[in-house]
Amino acid sequence: MCVHIALACVLLASCKSPEKAVTAAENSEVVPSDNRFQEAFFRALDYRNKGDWQKASASFEECIRLDARRSGAAHYELSRIDRLYRFDLPSALNHASKAAESEPGNPWYHHELGDVYMAMSKYDLAVKEYQLVEKLNPDDPNNLYEQASAMLYGGRVRDAIEVYDRLELQTGVYEELSMQKHQLYLRLKDNEAAGRELEKLARATPGEARHWGTALRFYTSAGMADKASKALEELLRCDPSDGMVRFQLAEYYSAMGDEARAFDEMQAAFQTGDIGIDQKIGVLLRYFTLSETDSTLLPRAYSLLRITEARHPSEAKAFAISGDFLLRDGKREEALAKFILASELDASRSPIWAQILTISAELKQYQGLKTQANRAISLFPMIPEYYLYLGIACDQLGQDQEAIGHLLAGRELVIDDSGLLVQFCSTLGSAYDDLRDYTASDNAFREALGLDPFNPLVLNNYAYSLAERKDRLTEAQEMAKKANDLAPGVATFQDTYAWVLFQSNQVEQALVWIERAIQSGAREPDLLEHYGDILYRSGRKLEAVEQWKAALAAGGSVDSLTRKIGGQYP
Repeated sequence: MCVHIALACVLLASCKSPEKAVTAAENSEVVPSDNRFQEAFFRALDYRNKGDWQKASASFEECIRLDARRSGAAHYELSRIDRLYRFDLPSALNHASKAAESEPGNPWYHHELGDVYMAMSKYDLAVKEYQLVEKLNPDDPNNLYEQASAMLYGGRVRDAIEVYDRLELQTGVYEELSMQKHQLYLRLKDNEAAGRELEKLARATPGEARHWGTALRFYTSAGMADKASKALEELLRCDPSDGMVRFQLAEYYSAMGDEARAFDEMQAAFQTGDIGIDQKIGVLLRYFTLSETDSTLLPRAYSLLRITEARHPSEAKAFAISGDFLLRDGKREEALAKFILASELDASRSPIWAQILTISAELKQYQGLKTQANRAISLFPMIPEYYLYLGIACDQLGQDQEAIGHLLAGRELVIDDSGLLVQFCSTLGSAYDDLRDYTASDNAFREALGLDPFNPLVLNNYAYSLAERKDRLTEAQEMAKKANDLAPGVATFQDTYAWVLFQSNQVEQALVWIERAIQSGAREPDLLEHYGDILYRSGRKLEAVEQWKAALAAGGSVDSLTRKIGGQYP
């Protein structure tokens, strides 16, 4: 018979086994025949079973008053109530001692006394009681476990190992016990004995190749080359088609510095069905971290990613981790496709939606952003960020009234997040501006600046709004300059400042700032059109036409740019 008992961790975790469900009456040698005693005792048990500890205690005390000489069971029950529910350890000790004195041959009473000593941190006394219980009831594995735990708490590691050895004779070899003994030997710095425990476990479980892998890793890390070599031979004797065998071989070769062979084994392991998706994700996350500083690992990482997708085509995690790699490596469109596929496999993971919406916005794929934001809101209607993305998409698509509706709805969901509220207000300001509701636009922008007067994006957007309508240009110029001071080198902010200067007839300064934006590599159609306008006003008409053509090729307004290119500059 193999009885598995949860072991305490080496560093003195809880050592209590599950409390016994039997009653003291079942273990007491004699239950007095006095009817009043019996009535009080069973009434006490009824109260105890109902969780009414106060009435249960009163009834057990009544039993003691009725027959103090034969009340071991009542003392036992009172000790348990005091220890477990009242936390009155002195009283528990008093009752447990009297119970044990009343029936010296009752193992349950001595076990309770041991439990009280444990709760009082009197570990040597607890050990003595558990040792007595072992003599009275040698076939109780739970008592051996608690005896060893008491020894561990008392710092008697070798004594605890001896008890575990006796426990192992009763239960047979099993993983939790072997690993506990392994850890204890490591505490004693006895690597030979620690390794023997792993080997004994591996031999006792021939169907579990992973145990030889554990031994192999231990011997390798401990620098025990001969032992590691023998463990490797045993591992290779196991089923070579077993994915776990290949996985552990990969880890061994990696520890030995043979990364090429380690990768071959890892590929083989990934191609089996023996390695679960979570274990593969763990390996891929290691590659993610390592490849940030060692790009030579990327081909291997992407090979494992492809295998993972092929072996787990219905797992969202497989495609999400691919998306993480692609995004990190600057392949945003490919990353977006992976995240969308992951969302179709498992729509319940909000971090995937956050990636989808963020990347769609960055790529300016506004129709896709609108579609995906609507999907996200249908699943997570209380997440305000999704409404913000939907509002941005509608605003950029020219659907300003719809954008305002979504933005107002999302703003109501924001709780204690002024930064997010600023984004809602700023986007509302732009949407109202597009509708030429300038009063509402100004109010929204001012609310945003009231929350964060040093937000460069809000300053930039408000300045651009004023420049477009040629209103309060001095104020617009101050805000645009402030945005560039706060976030220097941003092409969009440089373009806005140039446009404000242009609208203020400061053409020479406008040319300086627009060329700074161009020099940064920006090629947005609006920016290129602005460059053309400023060049035209500067008298450089041929250069202006070239910039308008570039703006048209970049996706700018066909009607406006065609007229300008054709000589119809307003």
